[in-house]
Amino acid sequence: AIEREQENVALFEVTCGEDSPLTASALRGLGEALKRRGKTEEAIESFARSYNLEAQKDAFDLLSIMEVHNLLFGAQMEMVKHGRPLDRASFRSYLPTVGIALRRVRNMQQDANAGAYYKVAGEFAAFAEDYAQASGLLNEALDLFNTEKDEKVDGLIKHCKELKEFCDASIAQSAASPKK
Repeated sequence: AIEREQENVALFEVTCGEDSPLTASALRGLGEALKRRGKTEEAIESFARSYNLEAQKDAFDLLSIMEVHNLLFGAQMEMVKHGRPLDRASFRSYLPTVGIALRRVRNMQQDANAGAYYKVAGEFAAFAEDYAQASGLLNEALDLFNTEKDEKVDGLIKHCKELKEFCDASIAQSAASPKK
């Protein structure tokens, strides 16, 4: 399966270009195949590249963005489960892609779906130790979730509040610490 997915990526890069939406889909498929085979580090590279291409596609699809975002996050968390330290540098390297996607999401209808992206983007920013950006994104997510009357968002609201409190406490602690 990995070989077939690698061939798909190579084929789409040659025929459609390295930045093609088809290449993005092929990279996602490759990442999934690599992850199934326990090649998580390689999968992370494929997911990160796919995410960047998905964020730039003309036909922006929030569902595709959320799916590849979650695959990338899941692969990173799998590394942690296997004893690796959280790779904050990688999360920092994803922030430009998150920024591209955020610009696109801000141009969409602002509802719980947009809020869901702000939430996961805020989580990435928190893992990158950009607590100010994380807090702001989580606040935006909360504003949108709070417009919903459905109890389905209750868990999202709770998680956003908890992470926002952590981020705000980290910002306060950093401001109170003597500068080096």
